[in-house]
Amino acid sequence: MCRQCPVVDWDAAFATIAAFGGVANVGGVMSDMIVWYDRYDRDEHKHRVGGKNASLGELMMADLPVPPGFAVAIEAYQLLWRNPDLGHAINNELRDIDHLDLAGNIDVSTRIRSYIESEPMPDEVVDAVGASYDALCTFCDVSDLPVAVR
Repeated sequence: MCRQCPVVDWDAAFATIAAFGGVANVGGVMSDMIVWYDRYDRDEHKHRVGGKNASLGELMMADLPVPPGFAVAIEAYQLLWRNPDLGHAINNELRDIDHLDLAGNIDVSTRIRSYIESEPMPDEVVDAVGASYDALCTFCDVSDLPVAVR
């Protein structure tokens, strides 16, 4: 369906920045870890937020209907690697990998994922994401806003 479809009232159906009067400042804090789509800058942010988030920021800057939101930047991910034991454990798994052993590679991948998932999220990241989510909820006037995580 296109935006012109008479069956769907797009502005009522989807809370986009356009529904709030165009590209507006959501009010959340930009930081090393958080990039808001409404303040996205291609030169400054594209390499920090990944392709999907960069596309959302660029679409918003082009005044296309994009829900308000933010990206968690690579700097947040890099904080996870402050624990040298995590890197050592993963490197040990990768060191002896047999690229022809599919079943063995799946096992290695599962163990690596387990290492990463068991690593506690740094408090700085938890605080930054929490504050940004609160700002988004306030902006949208929804106390428990459902969001998409990419």
